[in-house]
Amino acid sequence: MTDADGTTRTVPLLRPLLQIPRSRLQAYLKEQGVVHVTDSTNAQNDASRNRLRNALLPTAAAVNPGFADALLRLADDAREDEAYFDLRITAFFAEHGCTAADPIPRQALLDQPPAVLRRILSAVYDAHRTRIPTLKPLTHAVLDSMRTAVQTGTRAALGAGYHFSADDGFCRIAQDQMTAPQAYRLPLPPGSVVTLPTGAACFFCDGSVTASENLQYLKNIYKFFISTHINSDTLIDSVYLRPRRDSKTDRYLCGGSHKTAKDALSAHHVPAQLRPDIPLFCDGGGIVWIPHCGIRDSVNPRMTDKGTICDFYYFYNNEVNDYASRY
Repeated sequence: MTDADGTTRTVPLLRPLLQIPRSRLQAYLKEQGVVHVTDSTNAQNDASRNRLRNALLPTAAAVNPGFADALLRLADDAREDEAYFDLRITAFFAEHGCTAADPIPRQALLDQPPAVLRRILSAVYDAHRTRIPTLKPLTHAVLDSMRTAVQTGTRAALGAGYHFSADDGFCRIAQDQMTAPQAYRLPLPPGSVVTLPTGAACFFCDGSVTASENLQYLKNIYKFFISTHINSDTLIDSVYLRPRRDSKTDRYLCGGSHKTAKDALSAHHVPAQLRPDIPLFCDGGGIVWIPHCGIRDSVNPRMTDKGTICDFYYFYNNEVNDYASRY
């Protein structure tokens, strides 16, 4: 619950009669001569919980009379499992001398089973959300992007000007501008969300279910983005992101001629205010794509044989969204 001053408090909820069937409770009340009151809205199917209680449960019970008992046993098992995982999580933080709000050694997370890692990351997110009210409730897509960041040593965008980073040996949630290095080289695995030091985000969409969920998550956070199609079968090695360096090394074959990143941005009339933050999408063969400009001829679906069509996305930092949207 939330107090009038905005303080969030945890309220224990006790439901001692939850496992007793309604028919037994009603029979007991009748024996005791106690008149009970039924909420008339319980018979209405407007709310999801009412539809489950009034339609789904009776149907399931008709197929399997023991369905309700099995559901209760499953709930009991889940509570016992969750109690065990709570002990594991508590022991994890005690062993490493930190809390969910502190930086955590990445290797310590990599050593955890998936079920434990998922709960540790949930605890990390919840610990920060108590002090960052602008962070949205944790979703499966966000949690999955955090797990990918741990596994790949990259970053995951969280929105509200924050990201989860695992690219320096420690895992933490921090403000985008507070941990920005002057230079970077960040892997961009398919399906993962990578937050740049500028606060912008990049994404390699391979069409998988996870990638689609993460893409929708990004579109809910960032107001403005651009994308391009590529033939991923012609990529050389893995994709990574880096900023511009100089005209000699920032060159690629686009549209039949070699161009520098500087000339490409100028030719496409990209505003000077936006150019310093625009990343270069690269692979083992050099530059693949410069946002707002063309893609390398060797990955251009219109200039190559049939292959797997994927998408690169560049999501602008929300701080420059208003300006970028006018461009």
